[in-house]
Amino acid sequence: MPSNIGTNLKTSLKMGPYLLKWIFQRLKIGPGEYSYHQRSAAMAMTFILIFVVPASIWLLSLMLPWAWVTWVLSLWAVYGLYRVMGLYASMVGLPHKLDESCLLVRYSFLVSGCIPYDSIESVELSREGWGQGGDGLKLDLEEPIAYLNVGSANSIKIGLRNPVTLEAEGMPTPPVSTIFIHADHPDLLVDALQQRLGMAPEV
Repeated sequence: MPSNIGTNLKTSLKMGPYLLKWIFQRLKIGPGEYSYHQRSAAMAMTFILIFVVPASIWLLSLMLPWAWVTWVLSLWAVYGLYRVMGLYASMVGLPHKLDESCLLVRYSFLVSGCIPYDSIESVELSREGWGQGGDGLKLDLEEPIAYLNVGSANSIKIGLRNPVTLEAEGMPTPPVSTIFIHADHPDLLVDALQQRLGMAPEV
């Protein structure tokens, strides 16, 4: 239990800077960066809860005769809103990136991986990995394949000549030889990565 509380507290603290930058519109996509957040459940939940949470707190204050219960439930609701908004803001602030030596793939700060360019054998638009369900990292260790789903979908298939490991919540995953990721504009990311690798573009 204490370790779970510590992990949740650490995760919550990491969300703070991204949330502040998002609120004050300081999160911008730079050169070589590719967003993936637009299909995320966190995006929809953020804008729903922004309206629902204040209304819920107001209704609780009218319905409950115990002020302390209203305060506890209100704080819990605000914390839930903070977590959802923080997750979404970190997805906006940590896009995929064509780095100097690798393709940096991400899902918020929860999952990341630096895929060396010389380990990439193929990259293509693909819906082959659809239907995994949910957001975040899914592993199929029999293949082995990693799916970085956003909105239960992914749009790019990356085949590797050398298996790589990803990092999930600070821990390395088993090596994988195929990675499916999502991007809001997958064609742009695929084209840019193929050019970086010297591959012929898809027809």
